[in-house]
Amino acid sequence: MASVEGIKTPQSVDVEFVPPPVDFEIASVEVYAVEIGGSEKPFDKTKPLLGNGVDKYKYRALMTKKGSNGKDPIKNHLFSGVVWTRDQTQIDDKYLPQPEETSSKTDNQGYLYATLGSHVGVGKDIEVTLQIPTQKGGKQIGKTDQNNLVRFDPVPQQAVMHAYNINREKEVYQTFKEPHPYNFFISLATKLRSAAKPNSDFNTSELTYNFIATDPPENPYMVNFGKDNKGPITFQQYGKGVIQALINKSNGVIELYEYKLNVGRALAFMGGKELYYSAKDHHSCETINSVSIQSTPYIDDFQSNYKGVAINNEFNNLYEWGLFGNDEQIKNNLKIKIRDSSRDYIIYDANKHKIDYSYVPKGMIVCIK
Repeated sequence: MASVEGIKTPQSVDVEFVPPPVDFEIASVEVYAVEIGGSEKPFDKTKPLLGNGVDKYKYRALMTKKGSNGKDPIKNHLFSGVVWTRDQTQIDDKYLPQPEETSSKTDNQGYLYATLGSHVGVGKDIEVTLQIPTQKGGKQIGKTDQNNLVRFDPVPQQAVMHAYNINREKEVYQTFKEPHPYNFFISLATKLRSAAKPNSDFNTSELTYNFIATDPPENPYMVNFGKDNKGPITFQQYGKGVIQALINKSNGVIELYEYKLNVGRALAFMGGKELYYSAKDHHSCETINSVSIQSTPYIDDFQSNYKGVAINNEFNNLYEWGLFGNDEQIKNNLKIKIRDSSRDYIIYDANKHKIDYSYVPKGMIVCIK
């Protein structure tokens, strides 16, 4: 534009365009897809997403002209005051954030979009609501229906295993890391704890244990979880599997702790009228019963080794752990009849962790299977 001396040329000014008000309604609010690891996949209500802070449910709301019964979508329209919210308000936003708006402008099909993620497991149905103010000062509100309620599965956290003498829980105990213990016996009891808080028990009212057998997979009776699957954990058979501790908090948050287990040796004390037997007599695990599935342990089963699965690797004093009951005579004479590498019977002093070479030594019969 030409200018005349003494007269300023008018300057163009950017003016924000505000769409004219429109009489609308929210025809539907639905989950149309999920985002897992950055990839979009179909939504399946039976497969909750992980509450890992990454995976998300993807929502869309169809905006239509009022009175059109959802058949006249409002396309490419910028709405103001769009607010997405979720229920389960008892859960703090830092754990379960509010839905995140993708855009307040509808696309060429008339949809507004949002996403919902979580940093925790949520065991109660989550309903998402969309609110938009109307030109008359009210609000249009749309909610997800029963088919579009969602939950989040918890991300498994590492557990440790707190083991103790079931008759002396406050006196005899230790903490194992997976996959221990390898050895077990009737007085051994355990519980899972968080690896982040190994000295603190879970709240029993919130706790439920579960077991997944892996080797053999058809062996679900390897462990016992006590009344209502709340513990204590005791061992019944050897095998491999995963123990899960599911924590259902009153506010709907779910935590999951897992512990991989490899149990391979059961110990049993064969008490009777006589407690001690010579290394040279015929008494052994194999001769106690006519048909025995138990066997006499070898020296390598007891003495600590690099594999970490010997009895002494895991339990320093079997008397304190309750294997022999509470007989004081046994406490001070903890000798066991076992085999050496050449299959000969020997007497092993479990207190001193060495073979007894005294004249005609005697030991108790402890069997393994």
